[in-house]
Amino acid sequence: MKGQKTPFFSIIIPAYNRAWCIERAVKSILSQDIQDWELIIVDDGSTDNTKHIIEQYLIDQRVQYFHKENGGVGSARNVGINKLNSDVFMFLDSDDELVPGALESIYLAVQKYQDKKIFSFRAIDQNGQQVSYSEKVLGDQVINFADFVSQKYIKGEAFLVFKRDIFHGKYFDEDVNGGEGLLLLGLIKDNDIMLIDGDARIYHTESPDSLVNSKITNKKVNNICKIQMRLIEKYSGDLERNNREYLGTAYFVLARALALSGKKNESLKYFFLGCRYNPLDIKRILIYGVSLFDYNLKINNAIGLFLQ
Repeated sequence: MKGQKTPFFSIIIPAYNRAWCIERAVKSILSQDIQDWELIIVDDGSTDNTKHIIEQYLIDQRVQYFHKENGGVGSARNVGINKLNSDVFMFLDSDDELVPGALESIYLAVQKYQDKKIFSFRAIDQNGQQVSYSEKVLGDQVINFADFVSQKYIKGEAFLVFKRDIFHGKYFDEDVNGGEGLLLLGLIKDNDIMLIDGDARIYHTESPDSLVNSKITNKKVNNICKIQMRLIEKYSGDLERNNREYLGTAYFVLARALALSGKKNESLKYFFLGCRYNPLDIKRILIYGVSLFDYNLKINNAIGLFLQ
């Protein structure tokens, strides 16, 4: 954007084979009341016609398109971070959209709470139903890391907006697919969140490759093992102090993934830790038992057991 003034917002959309939905995300940005933005689309090696869909929008100089070799959503997000020009930015999933008026609400919040670095807005699904929950919050409110981890104030899907400076030298892990929560927890540990009483994102659940709609594979199982191991290594102490149930769930998820990958003995250690923190989580205990004998993942996929 050489020669142009710095936009107020940068919106980063990582995309991989999203020709079927990315136009919806782009149009939701183009239709915003506030137009002081740049859109950075990072194509993570798509093999469909995602590029063709985006090309028609490149006449607008605010829309930038970058193609890279496939490396996962973390690497695509990192490219976006390195390309952004504004001091306020956000990530929008390529199958989601901004609600009408979202950027105006975000602008007002950033201007009102200028000392804050992270802002959290609610999300709704494609039917207008809430998918983020903040029942204890009446109006805007500041929450700290302990509040966030406890899930007393916010739970489910949300929409986060960041000040650029808190990402200085910090990037998403590129050897796992997803797992952005690992970096986000670190950012939130160092910076309070300004929780805003308003919707900003439409979270679509009909994606064919979403967790709910896609099959479990060995690759996904190994990926979950890496993510859960790092979560436990970095934050088990914080979770034990602030949300033992959350920690117990992390142990159960890791135990199940290890069992599915054939590491039975190692999985038992984390299973018993899960039982220690969540002894009444009968559902996860039963799922773990099934996973011990599901070497080819057929049972889990047949009855729709997800990895979370």
